Amino acid sequence: IDPPIFTTPQLAHHLQLPASTVRKLAQRGEIPAFKPSNKAWRYQRVSIEAWIASKEKKQRGQRG
Repeated sequence: IDPPIFTTPQLAHHLQLPASTVRKLAQRGEIPAFKPSNKAWRYQRVSIEAWIASKEKKQRGQRG
């Protein structure tokens, strides 16, 4: 079971991406993320799932 909030390494593993890529996406505002009290990036699972679904929907729309 995935946690309700991911750390960068956890999300990188979940998305099968390098942690550096996940961090860059967060810094650019391209992935839903937050920094509690200027600490490391955190990612809510529900927000990530919605982000993935929106990416999938856009890609399906571009194919058709």
